[in-house]
Amino acid sequence: MEEKTCPDCGKPMGELTVCPSCGADLTKRTTHKFALIICIAALVAGLVYYYTAVVTGEYLIKIGDIDEDYNYAYVWIEGTVSSGPLYRIYPSVRLDFWVDDGTGEIRVRAYSDKAENLAVGDKVPGIGDYVKLFGWVRVEEYGTRIDLQTVEKFELIRRPARDSTIHDVISNYPDSMYDVVTVEGTVVNFSSLSVGAADLYTLKDEETGELIQMYVHAGLDHLGGERPDMSLMTKLRVTAGVSEYRRDRSCQQLARNVNFVYNTDNVNIQGFVI
Repeated sequence: MEEKTCPDCGKPMGELTVCPSCGADLTKRTTHKFALIICIAALVAGLVYYYTAVVTGEYLIKIGDIDEDYNYAYVWIEGTVSSGPLYRIYPSVRLDFWVDDGTGEIRVRAYSDKAENLAVGDKVPGIGDYVKLFGWVRVEEYGTRIDLQTVEKFELIRRPARDSTIHDVISNYPDSMYDVVTVEGTVVNFSSLSVGAADLYTLKDEETGELIQMYVHAGLDHLGGERPDMSLMTKLRVTAGVSEYRRDRSCQQLARNVNFVYNTDNVNIQGFVI
């Protein structure tokens, strides 16, 4: 019969439960079998949590509660699209938009096949739309975002448009925040930003003379459809979502500016009131 030895020092112990050489108490040790049971239980609990989160959409959290403790966590969020979409194909395909649930705002990003599947499935959200999604939280030095994890569970409810005017968009702000409106205006100015990354078109309300600038992200042309004729003195009829314009996403707002995003021939265009 093999002699029992101390697992700590290797000295003979006989039938003792406390090692006479190093004092190790075997009665206070967790057996391998018990440790294995704990590991299996933890694994099962983790799988149940992930399955429940993905399949049922539970564990919905408030955006305002997301902090560094949520880094690398899988979560569900819901809210209104407050800005975007921004579509890029270099250095990789990705689609960005921002969601506001009343407690905070966060960037949502879809990479590669997920971005393409949203486009193909006509699920690219615009300002004013309601979304519910499951994603992976990334808290980084330059900002917090959620990376979309599943297109199949992505919920999108588009906000219907109402007829309006550029004057009404300006005068009713901020009550018109996230409304989707259809307006008409004449292109009176054009400029490019960020070395061709975006274009600015200025529309004029012919009745009041008020102006609105439309920010057109170059990558949006890849979402399908041709950009309409937007040469000088062209009159456009535009369906748009109203929101705040921010020069960066650190929530530093520009006073008196109102975000303006519209869909024409499947091309989404973002801009702001001047």
